[in-house]
Amino acid sequence: RFMGAGVYRSKGFFWLPGRDDLALLWNQAAGSINLEFISYWKAGVLTHTDNSLTKEERAAIRQQLAKMPGRFGDRRCRLTVIGESGEIDDFALALRQCLLTEEEILWWQQGGIFHDPWPTKVARLA
Repeated sequence: RFMGAGVYRSKGFFWLPGRDDLALLWNQAAGSINLEFISYWKAGVLTHTDNSLTKEERAAIRQQLAKMPGRFGDRRCRLTVIGESGEIDDFALALRQCLLTEEEILWWQQGGIFHDPWPTKVARLA
């Protein structure tokens, strides 16, 4: 609905509060959107109990995260959008409305669970 013909391309990285350990890739061209798991955020890796990190490695990651600006460690929602300015503005506004509110951030920080309609098991077809 918000991605008109004037939104030619958008690409970037994002995270979801229900899957806050996953670094996800947003890749859109014309009317096609691809959302893909590409890696783990460092902040998310620290929450994994089975990550095989040594105490020294965990400490080094904590130090790196402490130096990063923002409230979410290395997690980012950053998209680049190319297209007609009027339609890009509408698209960007719609995307901003998807960001967490301050109340939702507090809920997430306290361990709140968010509804997640996406599949939990995915497979890549060659």
